Amino acid sequence: MLLTELPTFARNVLRLSGAKASAAVATPYVLIALCLFYGGKACDHFILKGYRRSNVRVFCQVVGNVGGGGLMVLAALVAPKSPMLALLFLNLGAVCTAGVGLGVCAIYLELSHEWAGLFYAVSNVFATIPGILVPIATAWLLDHLAQEAAWITTFLIGFVVASTAALVFLRTFAQVDLEPLECLDA
Repeated sequence: MLLTELPTFARNVLRLSGAKASAAVATPYVLIALCLFYGGKACDHFILKGYRRSNVRVFCQVVGNVGGGGLMVLAALVAPKSPMLALLFLNLGAVCTAGVGLGVCAIYLELSHEWAGLFYAVSNVFATIPGILVPIATAWLLDHLAQEAAWITTFLIGFVVASTAALVFLRTFAQVDLEPLECLDA
């Protein structure tokens, strides 16, 4: 959602253009990169403190999907009256969204290091589907609803999809026994 729709949202709803729009669109990605790095270190810290790796990964995934999606809905709700608050919510949503990478990317290696690449490839195929459908749905909503309602609906749909993904991830991996990996257990 961020990748495909943030530039349009920044221009049409937040009324940003030029360098301000570029900064608004780039900032979430910088935050995601930083959060992936430092979040990975935090995950390792909690695992070393005795938390189960799968629980740490599932927690990150759920926070990433539900927290990120919820904050983006808040951004759409407040954007017409407070563009700066909307940017804050978008950036906080991006910080939460980094949890998806911390949860999903590592759990495949921990589930089955022999099949991690295949698991990751299949999950990315499914993850690509929203990237194809979101621009189509957003364009349709913008053509058929008032601008504010269209964006709120778009972000709500994103939230529902992300929350559903978190629920599936939670139900699938929360109680999974991970393969013992000497490099991870040492």
